[in-house]
Amino acid sequence: GVPWWVSLARGRYKYIRTMEDNQIEELYDLKKDPDELKNLALDSDHAKRLSRFRRDTVQELKRTRAGLVDHLPPVRTAGN
Repeated sequence: GVPWWVSLARGRYKYIRTMEDNQIEELYDLKKDPDELKNLALDSDHAKRLSRFRRDTVQELKRTRAGLVDHLPPVRTAGN
């Protein structure tokens, strides 16, 4: 019952994108929240960081020629 996901960790932050349509992304500050309990993707103060992680994850998938990059489902954004 657990969906597939992709993730990218850089510095103190970790980004997770679930491979199902319209799921909320996840972003965690591993220094302040090593147990990943507070999803910063829900916090508008982290919108730019979330956008960068989303973009960088797609770039990394393309760089590594991961075929699934062409089939990433849409994510749920703050407006929907």
